[in-house]
Amino acid sequence: RLCAPEVLYVWSRLHSPLPSYRQGMHEVLAPLLFALEQDCKAAAEAAAEAAAAAEAEKRRFGFSVFGEDEGESVGGVGKAARGGESWLASLCRFESLEADAFVLFEKVMENLLPWYKV
Repeated sequence: RLCAPEVLYVWSRLHSPLPSYRQGMHEVLAPLLFALEQDCKAAAEAAAEAAAAAEAEKRRFGFSVFGEDEGESVGGVGKAARGGESWLASLCRFESLEADAFVLFEKVMENLLPWYKV
């Protein structure tokens, strides 16, 4: 689903009456959305590969070498403590892509805003 119009609309409403939306702002947002989407796809693929590898390991050895909580521990917080989700998957989620894009766009526009003032 395309979220660029929503991100631009919310941003323009929060910054109205000026500067609001100006032509070309969508071109600032597009690479941010592309990078976020690619990260989400890569995280989903990595999670699927890890799950397949873990399943193959269990079939081969009859148990998991790393156990349930040690395989993807980051800062002492393992998968089980985060509801079974890997740390990479928790950072790169399609469900939060729109919100992530908005935050990044807002930060980028803090520096670019003077170029859009009329």
